[in-house]
Amino acid sequence: MLRKVAFLGLAAETAVASDWTSLALSARADGSELTTCSGSGDPTHGCYEGTAGPFFAKETIKVHVAKFANGVGSMDLTGSGVLGFTCSEHSFTKSGQAVSVDLSDCLPAGVSVPSVNYCSDSDTVAVTVKVDAVGMSLPATLKKVSCGMSNEIEFATCTGSAEPPSGTCYEGRAGAMGLTEDIKVNLKSFSGGRGTIDLSSSGLPGTIDKGFACKDHSFSKAGQEISVDASDCMPAGFKVSDVKYCSDTESVKVTVQGDSGPLGFFPHLSAMLNRVDCAGSANSELASCSGSGDPTPGCYRGSAGPFFAKETITVKIDKFVNGVGSMHLTGSRLLAFTCGERSFTKSGQAISLDLNDCLPSGVSVPSVSYCSNTDTVNVMVSVDALKMNVPVTLKKVSCDTGLVVV
Repeated sequence: MLRKVAFLGLAAETAVASDWTSLALSARADGSELTTCSGSGDPTHGCYEGTAGPFFAKETIKVHVAKFANGVGSMDLTGSGVLGFTCSEHSFTKSGQAVSVDLSDCLPAGVSVPSVNYCSDSDTVAVTVKVDAVGMSLPATLKKVSCGMSNEIEFATCTGSAEPPSGTCYEGRAGAMGLTEDIKVNLKSFSGGRGTIDLSSSGLPGTIDKGFACKDHSFSKAGQEISVDASDCMPAGFKVSDVKYCSDTESVKVTVQGDSGPLGFFPHLSAMLNRVDCAGSANSELASCSGSGDPTPGCYRGSAGPFFAKETITVKIDKFVNGVGSMHLTGSRLLAFTCGERSFTKSGQAISLDLNDCLPSGVSVPSVSYCSNTDTVNVMVSVDALKMNVPVTLKKVSCDTGLVVV
């Protein structure tokens, strides 16, 4: 019986794995652009931009070379799309084409930039971004673009001036001088050019920037610009100098800087925030999970996550008797994993099982619950590289539709 149910799922999962393999190979094959990088001349002040990755996980990378002399320089690097990060005012050295820069303080967990090269013959920058959670290295060739007039890091092009939807949340990281700050925005409501917003940050460890939490602040919007007065909730000497909504990429750009005076030396931190699920671990669907009855054998499926990182989860409960059972769990689309025939225990709604040996690096499933009143299964998937908790409510489906893998 189980083998019959699994057949279609095995074929589907094999296809998913094949797709990922071909995508990973093509992403690395694009690295041929890196091998044709020629010229070892020195870079001049300027900005560079390019994209990498498959269509559903496209990442836009931007580099601003602030200065360079005698083999040493300073740069800004930002990413937007699947990942949101900002690395400001990072020192680098250059030997031949190779640029050496430490970005570990400002990249999301599980993400690294193993290679940066300056190709002077074409005046381009070749960057490789490695994402552990999806097992891919994404090479990008960045071409020279015009830097912004007022804020050089503004070259991270924010496009689109459409209105933001209400009840949407955004997160990203900014880094400078070896320090990292997490910034979050919740666009709680918006109508007729006005709305309510929450802004918060984690602060910079070891500095006087202890972070901030600005709740229920009114704002107005004109074009991309969001105007909000956060002076009542900012640390002394700091301000939110700019907030933009970039509708083309469903992202928010926030700039925090030190005021003039004793903090005038403090760098501005400009972060590109990507859209995330507002609820996180306190997801309203999980909170409304009711009923602690026992599950019966059957299959459950659901999808969740932002448009660029949609994940489909399937659970097959094989058996359950006297508080102990066995199940299969699979994930497809952005992540591909198969956890076959796992023993589990149940207490109330909470299901306890160990999936550590079958999940991709940087991915975990911190909670699984069975909601007997609605005959649904709630699963929380945590993805370190995307800094997201993705809650998924799985509804009862026919096991004959496949995607159940032994």
